[in-house]
Amino acid sequence: MLVNLESLQSLGTLLSAAYAEGLITADAAYEAIATVVPSNNKSNTYAWLGSVPTMRKWVGDRILKELSGHKYTLENQDYEATIAVDRNDIEDDSFGIYAPMASMLATEAKNHKARLVWELLDQGIVNLGYDGVPFFSTAHPVGSGTQSNFIDGAADPWYVLDTSKPLKPLIMQVRREPELVPLTKADDANVFFQKKYIWGVDGRYAAGYGFWQMAVRSEAALTEANLAAARALMRGFSDDSGVKLAMLPVTLVVGISNETAASKLINNLNLANGETNVNKGQYKLIVSPYLP
Repeated sequence: MLVNLESLQSLGTLLSAAYAEGLITADAAYEAIATVVPSNNKSNTYAWLGSVPTMRKWVGDRILKELSGHKYTLENQDYEATIAVDRNDIEDDSFGIYAPMASMLATEAKNHKARLVWELLDQGIVNLGYDGVPFFSTAHPVGSGTQSNFIDGAADPWYVLDTSKPLKPLIMQVRREPELVPLTKADDANVFFQKKYIWGVDGRYAAGYGFWQMAVRSEAALTEANLAAARALMRGFSDDSGVKLAMLPVTLVVGISNETAASKLINNLNLANGETNVNKGQYKLIVSPYLP
């Protein structure tokens, strides 16, 4: 096949179609636990985290809820992945082998955002949230005291999340979605010197933490009693004034090691002892391959 504008356009169309197909098949489960926030700058500052007021009876003047001193900032990062097609493959009419690679580029681009979110959840025991302590901590400052969203133990971690609200426990901040970009002009250095036609994917985004009150991490064994304890912990969260936040623990997130136990715990009609399973239908189960 002649390597000309027509053949390069055909190859570009093939790769673009494969890329679009890859986006459809990629894992988007992370969007259930992370609020997707558009970004128009180098970074976003979430000064309002921890400052959302509860409703009260209006008596006298309004009580102003000032934005707290917390300034949680996420700076967008650049990410890329690239493939190169040799000129000989185009001449030999074998460029169809690159379509699966383009599809995998798309899958990787979307899965990368998922991986960032899941890894951030896993690292929440050490990474700081908006209040200056680890996202999962036994000592979140609230009013004149502290509250905990972490249950210590010796088992692989699992999580109870409130994903019922417009805001989710985590944040996926997107400055620019990953897009497929060609570098195929005859006078491009890669073409002229290396006879390589390049298609690359790049984007700008960042993952971060939202409200810790929407997430509880437990390292206790995943049992009915321990799930109830995590649920009760979340239901007890209150604001600075002591008003209950009415968090709804509706999602159970586990890694591969807890998949079987979690499925039995929330899907079986009866428990192993024959008793009715009160957790059936109470949770949406998400199993992440990026969690232990």
